[in-house]
Amino acid sequence: MEDVDDPIDWVKPQPGQNTISLLLNLDDFKGKVADDPANLCCVIVTSTLCRHSGITKVPYPKHFSGEERLDETEYDDDDDDENDDTEDNADDNPQESFFKQIKMNLVLSEQDVQKRRHVRFFHVCACMKEETDIRRLIAASPVFKMTGRAPTEQERASLHHMAHKQLVELLHFLEVYSTPSMFFFVRGEKVRYPTKEGADVAGVEALTNPKGRLYPRDLLVATGSNYVKWKYIMRNAVVIRNEILKDYDAEMREMAKRERMDARRRRILERKNSRKQAEESEEFDYNSEDGY
Repeated sequence: MEDVDDPIDWVKPQPGQNTISLLLNLDDFKGKVADDPANLCCVIVTSTLCRHSGITKVPYPKHFSGEERLDETEYDDDDDDENDDTEDNADDNPQESFFKQIKMNLVLSEQDVQKRRHVRFFHVCACMKEETDIRRLIAASPVFKMTGRAPTEQERASLHHMAHKQLVELLHFLEVYSTPSMFFFVRGEKVRYPTKEGADVAGVEALTNPKGRLYPRDLLVATGSNYVKWKYIMRNAVVIRNEILKDYDAEMREMAKRERMDARRRRILERKNSRKQAEESEEFDYNSEDGY
């Protein structure tokens, strides 16, 4: 019998569903996107030089300590006031608040929460060399670890150069041609529209492998500064993700079902043992009274 004591609440956002994780280099991409076995990874690409992106300062996490990762739940949103101003003047220049529109209408929206339970968002922001975040490089440097000193101006310039080089490598890897844009990945592979030729073949290869079936124009990419269009493109990506990982989802559901059934059996067994112990205790008390 299927356990129904612990239904899954899909209305609640899943962990990580309502956050945007910043990607600074290829290592970040590999660790957070390519190694994700279950989710549709939406990589939003913006630029501080692009007025359509609506970003005047890279939203780096506020806190960073030593070996720990950046705290991606808190951001330096010094341009919040600007965004508020642009919202008041949305008719004059709506593009400036585009990134905020994306956050509010795609990432934090309460609509389609169930359908977006396997969607995770990431952000790559192209910026000037001096705008790059070097805290991670400083923390990883054995020189600064051993001495505990702050980098000199020359060393900081060198670290900014290294961080910018890593950022450019990531942008080249993503094949970014314009900003803002959003790319979709499943298990590190770019999501593509299935063609008639490949639609009958299940699995990742049929829908993401371009050899013999798909062409670069079949890539699923959101561009421009119309968040409504982005939302519909993302919904298409969710449908394709569900088709690609159909077998994986079925396996996870079966595993979760078995775990719930096992937990239910354990609870039933615990209740039986508790009743048995209570009956034995009552019988012992009754026999003790007869002994007097």
